[in-house]
Amino acid sequence: MKVEYYDITHGEGLAIITPRWMKHILSEKTLHRFVKYGVNVFGINSSLD
Repeated sequence: MKVEYYDITHGEGLAIITPRWMKHILSEKTLHRFVKYGVNVFGINSSLD
């Protein structure tokens, strides 16, 4: 088994992967969770589109 290492921190890796993962799982079924995340983490007004 070949193991590759990249010279990036854990946070950098998450910053690269997370937006793509979020787009991949976004659906009508998961939309309410993204709204909740935006409101609770970023303080976005929940009444916005």
